[in-house]
Amino acid sequence: MLPEEVRRVVAPIEDILKIEVVIYAALGTKRCSDFIKNKKSGGATSGEMVNVALTTLGLKVQNLRISVRNWPSYEDFEKKFSIPGICRSDNVMGRFLDIPSCCADRFAIEGDRTDRDILRRYPYQGIDTPETIKVPSDTKEKLEWFQDFSAHMRLYRSHVFDYSQSTKVTVRNLMRRGTLPPEICFLLCSYIPCTALCKRYIAMAHRMRNNLKICLSAKRYQEIYEGYQKGSLSL
Repeated sequence: MLPEEVRRVVAPIEDILKIEVVIYAALGTKRCSDFIKNKKSGGATSGEMVNVALTTLGLKVQNLRISVRNWPSYEDFEKKFSIPGICRSDNVMGRFLDIPSCCADRFAIEGDRTDRDILRRYPYQGIDTPETIKVPSDTKEKLEWFQDFSAHMRLYRSHVFDYSQSTKVTVRNLMRRGTLPPEICFLLCSYIPCTALCKRYIAMAHRMRNNLKICLSAKRYQEIYEGYQKGSLSL
């Protein structure tokens, strides 16, 4: 679909929350995103209007996600892109949500290294590698265990090198200096680039900005842009 056609279709529903991910999917910029249908941002858009627009744009909503109609399932990505030998599957979810594959893969690999470093230096209840983790089978115990384990990992994350935090700080510094464009905020809210100057990541953020500029009113664009800048919106 051409941007002008997408603008015509989304104009009546541009007040809904996460209209940006509808536009990204319709224009092929980010073909799958988290999305809750019929949630409004204060306007009077009806659910039926949203349904008609999504159908016209060739999009589907399933399991709290919006995507192009022929987008593969998460399980398809898992079978194809799981990285052997690491404890993280972030790259599978990243690829499924259509961020640059180089960024998704590095996030998982570096996350695995960080997790292993934390457990090696600060074992959790005798667990010193991801392979020795044993999660309780009881639902309540599993939830309590996961909360406690997550708190342990967060507590010691600052004690080891954390690629994601280090890269995010570098990106923000480059944005302040003007080396990176401000539209990086459209991605940085939720995803870390493989390197601070990743060309695919920068190009995607630029396309996002252009998509929204073309397809939304100036007022709505500014609302969304400021939300991502301030960190009150995320993908």
